[in-house]
This record gives sequence, C-alpha cells and structure tokens, in this order.
Amino acid sequence: QKNLLLLLSNCGFSTTPSITHFIIMSKKKRSIINLTSDTSDDDDDDVLPSKNKKSCIDLTGDDDDERPRDTSLHRQKMAWYLLESKNICSSGNEHVAKSFREVMNAGIAHPSWVVLSNMLFDWGFLSDIWPELVSVDRVCIFQHDTDRPQLPANFEIHGRNPKVHGITHPSGTRIVGDRIWGSHHAKFAILGYEESVRIVITTANFVPMDVLYLSQGVWYQDFPLLENCVSDFGTSLIDYVQALLDHGGGPATRGNWGSHFQGSLTKALSRYDYTGATAYLVPVVPGYHQGEALHRYGQMRVRSILSKYQKHNDGNIIMQFSSMASTNPSYIKQLTKTFGGDPKKDRLNIVWPTREDILNSTQGPLAGSHLPARKDNVDKLHQGGYLYKWKDKTASRNSPLLQARERAVPHMKSMTRILSDRVAWSIITSSNISKSSWGDIQKSETQLYCQNWELGILVTPDTLKCDRLLTKQQSDNSPLTYDNQSTAIVPLPFPTSPLVPYAPDDNPWVSF
Repeated sequence: QKNLLLLLSNCGFSTTPSITHFIIMSKKKRSIINLTSDTSDDDDDDVLPSKNKKSCIDLTGDDDDERPRDTSLHRQKMAWYLLESKNICSSGNEHVAKSFREVMNAGIAHPSWVVLSNMLFDWGFLSDIWPELVSVDRVCIFQHDTDRPQLPANFEIHGRNPKVHGITHPSGTRIVGDRIWGSHHAKFAILGYEESVRIVITTANFVPMDVLYLSQGVWYQDFPLLENCVSDFGTSLIDYVQALLDHGGGPATRGNWGSHFQGSLTKALSRYDYTGATAYLVPVVPGYHQGEALHRYGQMRVRSILSKYQKHNDGNIIMQFSSMASTNPSYIKQLTKTFGGDPKKDRLNIVWPTREDILNSTQGPLAGSHLPARKDNVDKLHQGGYLYKWKDKTASRNSPLLQARERAVPHMKSMTRILSDRVAWSIITSSNISKSSWGDIQKSETQLYCQNWELGILVTPDTLKCDRLLTKQQSDNSPLTYDNQSTAIVPLPFPTSPLVPYAPDDNPWVSF
C-alpha cells in the first residue's frame, strides 16, 4: 500500500485522505483497494465504512461475503429493479437491485439464442462480464450504427439508424439523412431457451460506466413455451420486433432459433405465452403513425393504457431522465396530458441532479459525460420551476436507499405518479424527454410522429396483481407488517415524499 501511494504521488496524484479509493481494473478481476484508513468530514462519510455505518461492498470481487443480511424484503414483490452499482453502501443494492449477470441469467442457464439491442456497446467489457455469450449458438444484435467489429461468427449485427434507413411520410415521400434526428436507442435483451424466453428491458447502455456505476432501472420476466396464447404484451412485442426487421431486414428474418424454431425471429417469439406479463410494453418505432397504428407506440400507447385506469390519475407526475433535450411549453402540456394530468392545473415534476451531485458522485465529472444537457435547455426548465432535486440530506437521513444511491449518478429514465404514499403507475424506459423519444402528437391527435427506436414498460397494481404499490423509501423505517403479496415495491432512488425543489443557489447539471 505504501509503495502504491508513493507511485501515485510521484505521478502527480493527490494522496490525501480524501482520495480514499483507487479502482484497479484487470481483465480477469476488478477489485477495490482502500488506500487510507482515514475518512474525511465531508459527504464522503456517507458512503465510507465506519463503526456506525453499514460497510460498502465490492460487487465484482469474490462472492464470499458471509455478512448477515436482512431478509425482510427478499420475498417482497418488486415492480422493477435497480441495477447493482459499485462503490456505494450495501443499502443501495440489497433487495432492490440485481447484478447484470443475474439479470442475464449468466452462469445459471445457457440460452440457445440471444437478441441484444442498444445504442452503445463495449464488446471487450461484455466479453469480460458475460463470457458465456461467446458460446451461444446465435447472437442477433440491433444497434444504432453499422460498425461491424471483429466478433465471433455466431454474432450478426444489424444497424438500425433511422437516418440511414429513413422514414416514409404519409404523402409517400421518403425522409432520410439530416432531416431525421432519430437514433436506435432501445435497450433490451431477449434470451431464448428450449422451454422459455426471458425478456429484459433496461435503461443502461452496454458499457462499463452504465452497467457498473450509474443508477439504472431494469425489468425482466421469464415466459413459458406455449402456442396460441394472445395477450397485449405478446402482441406489442411481436409487432415491435417485426418493425425492427422490416426497417432493415437481414439474416434475423430467417434461420434457426433453437431446435424448435425455424424461420423468422417473430415466429420464434410467437411460440411463448405472455399472458402472465407483469407489465405493459411501451415501444417507440420511427415513423408517422395513424389509424390502427396510432395507439401502438410512444405517447399514444401510454394514453391508451392509462385511459383504463382513471382512478390512478391523481397525484404528482414525476419524470426523471438522463438527457435534456430542447422542450417548449406546448410539448410539456402534451406530455402532461399523456401521463394522465390536466395541462391546465397539473405540471410535470422533473428530477435532475445538480452540478454538486455530479462532482461528488462515485465517478465524478466522468459520470456527468453520460448526462448530456445543453445549458439553454436546462435553464428553460429550471426557470420554469420544473426541476426537483436528485439528492436531499434530510430525505437521505431517513432512507438508507437514498443515502446510498445519492452518489450513483442517475442514467435511468422513469416516469411515476405518486399520490400521498401510493404509486399509481410507474414506467422505466429508454425514452428521454424529447419529441424524438416519445413522439409528437399531430393533426388534432390523429397522427404520431416518432424518430427514435425506444422500449420501456409500464406497471400498475393490476399488472402486478397486488393491492398497492409503494416506493422503497416508504418502507425503509417501518416494519413490513403488510402481506408481501398484496404490496409491490417501486425502488425510486430519489426523494419523492415530498419532492425537494431546487433552492435559489442550486446549480443544475449542464454538460455544454
């Protein structure tokens, strides 16, 4: 340890007690070395071991942690999960988070085929964290660009950049290139087994920072093999995948999808039973959507779902996302109506980290590079009074989850409606706040124009077959006296009850 400190000092690094962790990355093992035994008196104390605090955990070291664990939430039904984050206290992960390998069933069951979709991939990282992927018979990849790195022969890559493939206007004109702002932004995985399929929907790019350090949401569910079962989830999923195939075609439309399935990917997916889905699917497909397709995607899909739940249309509408696009008052009103609000009296409450939150996070300014935000876009919402805080000291003192998560910068995208201590519904998605992501409702609500590929899920008490949804914050300091099967947890990692408005001297995060 002394030699390492000396080396850092000679290289010009500070070795003061405030620099408490140095992360050594290697291909075979990632470990955290504590360089000093001192702790500072600032916010670092919130996440460092002490006699009076829970110790922090290394999520990527050996699985030989013998510490006793609180099991009161192990059987608790979860609406969705957080991804485990490194370098935070255990209370930010226990019971409410899953590791990337656990979500992908890695090392537990071996799929016959896998479909991966994302904006960003780091193939070296994926091969390290999920080495079993190389031995899967078929890996089908949907990504934004058409880059084809050196990958195993069983990997097939399909670029789905809307700028390249274009969008057809209702007039018949084909729109391509810079006239489209869209991207392939959907973040999901499909793992095909002989007797079941696992659907995974997340907010994380498949890169180290997103998967290991930032606060991310993830939902996943296994579905059994059973033909001729019609369900809303299955219909939406197959329609979405078919749109992906139609947008560019390619080998994903034919071939072997396990010993049972010959033909297209959609045909393989149609062999499973989705009637037990615990969520609605919320897809976004580039294009001008009218007629029967109007309510399949984006904003109009959400409106169609929430119209069934008028009793849930009360309370604060809370949005949280990782990219601050340009907005205007008319689009804010459009979104307010979409999420069940009255644009005349209700308003969106947007949770966004401050500059201090980013700089004091586990990854510092580097984490901020994953939250792109133009100053003028942020200022519009800040000055309009829409912004609320990601981190609040009072709320954190009352919630171990919030205390641990306040230093794991949010890259997740969530939309939730909360009334008093109840969650009416909750969404996690790849969609940020933009017309490209959610679509722009046009022509007296008879047309929806989308530019991105996105995917998310929406949960309600009905989809989860429970009486009520609560945030983890509300159960942190009270015994779980209710029936675990009648209540499900929505693990929002920021203050919600109450929301904490920005103070006059708070500076929201801007990246350029």
